Order: sequence, then C-alpha cells, then structure tokens
Amino acid sequence: MFHLVGSRFFGTNHENSDWDYFAEKTQENRERCERMGLKEQPVRKSGSVHYWGLYRGRWLDVLLVDDLESKLRARDTLAKLPGVAQLSKSERYQKIREIIDAQES
Repeated sequence: MFHLVGSRFFGTNHENSDWDYFAEKTQENRERCERMGLKEQPVRKSGSVHYWGLYRGRWLDVLLVDDLESKLRARDTLAKLPGVAQLSKSERYQKIREIIDAQES
C-alpha cells in the first residue's frame, strides 16, 4: 500500500505538483513500482529505495522505507502542527526526521 505524503497530503500542492508516497520496502512493492513503469533512482539516505516516473498521466515519487510506521506517525504529527503549509518540502522532511528521532529516543 502506498501512503500519500508531500504537498498533496499537506494541502500545499499546485496544479503541476507530483504525487509523493511512502511504502514499506518489500520485494512486492519494488515489483509493483517496476510494473507501473517507475524507475529506481539513487537515494542519499541509506536503506531507502526511491522510484520515480510518469504513471497514468501523473508524476509519482515513491520512497520505499524500512521504518514505514514511524514515518507515518511523524507525517501525521507534523500535519497537526501550526504553520506546516508554509514549510518547504525539505523543511517538512527535516521536521519528519526530527519527530522520528524524538520517538526513537
């Protein structure tokens, strides 16, 4: 299952925004991305697998992760914070990382 994140989740998208998703890193999800015609892309964060491409007229950006539940909890926590709509994509992902780090400590 793909879980919506990014500007479309946070309500900050515009007409040309891509569709960002998190999903559990499994062989099944890798194969699903490949069947959809998405291409694996290099990632900076070790352990994650990144797929990107055009599917049915939409640009999809899928990040397959080991720690899906913690990422979804962080996404949902971040969505409740005031001012999240004003944050840039990189600022939102930094906040998600901070929330995950706090949950783990």
